[in-house]
Amino acid sequence: MHSPIVVHRNRLCSRMGDLNLRNILVQRHPSSSGSTIRVSGIIDWTCAGWYPSYWEHTKAIYPQRRFKRWTDTWMGIAEDVIVAEGEKEKYMVKVEVEKEMWRYTI
Repeated sequence: MHSPIVVHRNRLCSRMGDLNLRNILVQRHPSSSGSTIRVSGIIDWTCAGWYPSYWEHTKAIYPQRRFKRWTDTWMGIAEDVIVAEGEKEKYMVKVEVEKEMWRYTI
């Protein structure tokens, strides 16, 4: 049984367009408790453009969708940072619709 399609207006934003593990550079920094890892750069901006607000999130998890540790980490980031308070439910519906579409395009 398929859930009904929910249509929402999508705000277009300037996005990198291809955010995923292979495009995130990190650097290890020594600290008193061992070391920390920080993002030092984002590469491969060839897909940059104007996309719906949820696009970067779904593109970040699509290539690694079977890598549970990454998708769980990214989902936590999205819930805390990417989505404005009060918009989380609508945003996550869009993400779920996008994931459902993957089933038919793979």
